[in-house]
Amino acid sequence: MITNSATKVLPVKEAIMRSNIKKKTPNKTTSEINRVSLRTVEQLFSYSTKNYSAIGLDIGVDKKGNIWIIEANLKPNTSLFRLLKNPKIYKRIKAYKQKWKQYKKSRV
Repeated sequence: MITNSATKVLPVKEAIMRSNIKKKTPNKTTSEINRVSLRTVEQLFSYSTKNYSAIGLDIGVDKKGNIWIIEANLKPNTSLFRLLKNPKIYKRIKAYKQKWKQYKKSRV
């Protein structure tokens, strides 16, 4: 299975609504993705003291709505998000990276 060759980029909730995940609502699934993502990043930080500028997670959701971490990217490429129809999403991602940089500076 190739996980890094997107043919279409969709916002998470839209992708979930178009999927065959029927046991959970898009809001419930998105909340679980956020929870799993935060826990994953916490674990990564507990094992490493490196000063990452961003962490990207490749996440899968199976038919039952279970969340799977495929891989963690310590230097994620965010340019793919420019393909989204709504440019505000890409701007939000860039803003998150900026907030992360500010947060790291405040901890020094």
